[in-house]
Amino acid sequence: MDMSTPKLRAIILENSRLIFDDTADYTFDAEYIMVNTGHLIIGTEAKPHQHKLTLTFHGQQTAK
Repeated sequence: MDMSTPKLRAIILENSRLIFDDTADYTFDAEYIMVNTGHLIIGTEAKPHQHKLTLTFHGQQTAK
């Protein structure tokens, strides 16, 4: 991911990877992300993410 996003409905990762670029500050807005046998990568132990990344999840709180 190498750009900020508008508000997305959903991101579904199945056997895939979503890797956040580390060349600038970005925002990521979504109602939800589902990772099913995939990877959501925001830096690594060897190369930590250095820029600002704001993840915002939009939704409604439900009572339990």
